[in-house]
Amino acid sequence: MGRKIAVGFAAVFAVLLVISSVSYRATNQLIETTGLVTHSYAVLDQLSTVVALLDDAESAARGYVISGQHEFLEPYHAALRPLEDTMATLRDLTADNVHQQRRRDALEKLVQSKLELTARIVELRDSKVSTPRANSSRRETPRRSWTRYVR
Repeated sequence: MGRKIAVGFAAVFAVLLVISSVSYRATNQLIETTGLVTHSYAVLDQLSTVVALLDDAESAARGYVISGQHEFLEPYHAALRPLEDTMATLRDLTADNVHQQRRRDALEKLVQSKLELTARIVELRDSKVSTPRANSSRRETPRRSWTRYVR
């Protein structure tokens, strides 16, 4: 009878060891997966920031081109400043993945070409002779003139 009890305790102990081992591995895998998901969200957040900054720069440049008011260039330049930092952060976040590095390199080229195009449009507007409509809109606030031109 004492032997049966010892075998029973040994069997229960073995089952507990197996369950503990499986739980430990599952917990470690969960922690690793959570880290990867957090990393992915950080990359997505930086990508969203890049898109938002490009939209801000493009909208501000478009407002300047339409109105001729230099006040519109302030948000344009304000959007350009953090864009480089955001791209650097994105570079750091994707340094551990070759596939992401290739995509990031392609994104950097697209961002650069978009910025060059936007800068070229602003330069063309700067070199253009002022129109009477642009001169008359200088009396308005930038927001009012933008709304008027959008309509």
